Amino acid sequence: EFRPFTVCGIIAPAPDHSSIRFDMLIPFANSHAVWSERAHLSPFNVAVETYLQLPAGHGAADLAAKTPEMIRRLLGERYREGIYLLHFQPLTDIHLNTAYPAGLEPISDPAYSYLLAIVALLVFLIACINFTSLTLGRAGERAREVGVRKVVGAGRGQLIRQFWGETVLLSCFALLLGVLLAGSFLPTFNTLTGKSLALRFDAIFLGSMLLLMLLTGLVAGSYPAIFLSGFRPVEVLKGRIHIGPGGLFRRSLTVVQFALSVFLIICTLSIAGQLHYLQNKNLGFDKNQVLILPTGLPPQEGLPLYERLRNSLAGHQAIAGIGASAFALGEGWMTIGYDADDGTYRNFRLNVITPEFLETVGVELAMGRNFST
Repeated sequence: EFRPFTVCGIIAPAPDHSSIRFDMLIPFANSHAVWSERAHLSPFNVAVETYLQLPAGHGAADLAAKTPEMIRRLLGERYREGIYLLHFQPLTDIHLNTAYPAGLEPISDPAYSYLLAIVALLVFLIACINFTSLTLGRAGERAREVGVRKVVGAGRGQLIRQFWGETVLLSCFALLLGVLLAGSFLPTFNTLTGKSLALRFDAIFLGSMLLLMLLTGLVAGSYPAIFLSGFRPVEVLKGRIHIGPGGLFRRSLTVVQFALSVFLIICTLSIAGQLHYLQNKNLGFDKNQVLILPTGLPPQEGLPLYERLRNSLAGHQAIAGIGASAFALGEGWMTIGYDADDGTYRNFRLNVITPEFLETVGVELAMGRNFST
């Protein structure tokens, strides 16, 4: 059944990373045109999100403390402790809060963000330590330059600023190369991950890159600058300076770099093992060669359609089996609760299927037999 609507406004599409996504907005009073009466009255319909604007100085915790008594008063005898709950969360916490999966999308577990930040920090430290070690390894080549400059009047502060400037300049070139590589591989990364990330050269991004460049120069160039500027010109010009394997600090850098590298390798192998596990784990059913035809209909309306489809395709040589389920495996469920004999309230997940469904998807029973027709 088609219903006429009047378009009263047009807005720009929401960004891909926005938590508020829609193709069309209609007044809630006309929701009956979208949902059936059964869906409207179903207690399992969690498609409605309620937004509350609180007065200044009041938070979600203040409101949550007052709702249990209100629910108890409204439900009366139907009220059960711990069953009928209202959850509140600030709108700004939705994207990184996975506590309420029925909320807006997309959401992300903050643990992933922390993990990626830690990995980036470790890679940054390895790069800085590697640069420091390579610079110290070339100290003998620059010793004569330092000696000559000190003889002609250069102070230690000037030399430190010179070496720091060289490090920052090198960091600048590395940063530009990194941005070019990121921009080149970003489309491929988005395709693999299903994301829509993009480089935005705004003030925040440019400021962050400038800060990162200066920080890299400070961390990676401090010790080499201090070490190289400390050469004595007389000993250098007479060729008496000897660059040995270094003291405790330089040996510690090598150990730390090796330890961090081994740690990242172990993490990489662990992640590879987890991905292999996810791709090859036995899910308890055969997902290969199985097609899902969603109808979007409730069971009482979808079952007659299934019967007609099954009768028309029965005996087709290209079809091994046909079955129906109220929910696709892994994409939804129904929850039913009951009062147990011990006085507690328990619930379990339920799916409604036809007798042919288990055999069609290859589910093996641990005990008992399949449903009969």
